[in-house]
Amino acid sequence: MIENGKKQSPLDLALDGVGPPHQQIERAIRGKIQSGAWPPGFRIPPEEELTVLLGVSRAPLNKVLNNLANVKVIVRRRHGTFVSERTDNHAVIGIIDIRAKIESAGKAYGFELLGRGHSP
Repeated sequence: MIENGKKQSPLDLALDGVGPPHQQIERAIRGKIQSGAWPPGFRIPPEEELTVLLGVSRAPLNKVLNNLANVKVIVRRRHGTFVSERTDNHAVIGIIDIRAKIESAGKAYGFELLGRGHSP
């Protein structure tokens, strides 16, 4: 998989530094699922490995995994945690990196903000 112009491994997992740790952990995991790096049925690394990859303690990680299991994004079983086979319970969408797409076609990317309005 390629993200931001470089090849990514399914185990390349990092926090974004925005907000509380449990929110960052959830965004990181949901990001892997939504990007397709962790497809339905994918076995998520064990908690011990995730704590090392993310540099977090087990408590917030366990909270996130329990929450994701409650909304059926993942399935927790005795022999592992898996991405849910049922994608109708969570949005799995691909977001195109338009800049990378344009630049990969050998074109220059740019934008100009023409205005900024607020709804009344």
